[in-house]
Amino acid sequence: MMRPPPKSAVVRARWLAELAATLGEAHRLTLRLADDRPNGDEAVALIAHIRTLQVEVETLRRGNHTRTDRNDPIWTYLSDLTGNP
Repeated sequence: MMRPPPKSAVVRARWLAELAATLGEAHRLTLRLADDRPNGDEAVALIAHIRTLQVEVETLRRGNHTRTDRNDPIWTYLSDLTGNP
């Protein structure tokens, strides 16, 4: 008989899923903003940053923690919340 994952793993998975959904919405909204502003260099930079966050969250969701560039404060915060280095 399989045991369910520990509650902390379930909470972590749910939190990462919510974060992924929120980043997806932010990405869609930023794309609309970029369409409204022909010279939207800031929007393009924001789109790239959001996309980077999406990739990192997906990496965390898959349990693949090989990323080495974790000096950005957002990843320190994510690490504290998820319990992963």
